[in-house]
Amino acid sequence: MTVDAYLIEMGRTLGLALKLDDGGRCTLTCDGGFSVEIAWLARADAVLLTAPLLDSPVENAAALHRFALLYAHDLDRTKGAAVSIDPSASDRPELQLMRRLDELDARSFSTMVGGFILVVQEARAAFDEHIATASALTAHSAPGAAEEMPHDGPFIRV
Repeated sequence: MTVDAYLIEMGRTLGLALKLDDGGRCTLTCDGGFSVEIAWLARADAVLLTAPLLDSPVENAAALHRFALLYAHDLDRTKGAAVSIDPSASDRPELQLMRRLDELDARSFSTMVGGFILVVQEARAAFDEHIATASALTAHSAPGAAEEMPHDGPFIRV
């Protein structure tokens, strides 16, 4: 079957008219105000799911990238999806999942998309929490002041 056939079948179940556009993409708008893009990669005969983990850029991109790297290595949280940074969207982190079509049938396709949406919701909450915590810490420290925090050995200056 094709990605379009899987989308049409999933759409019937959900009561939605789903299909790929001329560019081979379909965008689902999810509860929580985010979207999941489903793209058919013809050369690889694969489907790629992509969703943003943040709605807007953040001030401390380096700290965000470190958090994204740590999050990406937590396979219990990502369920096999990859965290990437999209340089065309102000270095916005995204979650991506790719599967070859020969690994899927209509049911596993729908399950994959539904599971991906749940993983994205959890990841977005974790990224939002990280940003809120980082912002709160920044707001409580005086500009230019450095604190020493104990760690397993030498002090770390923040």
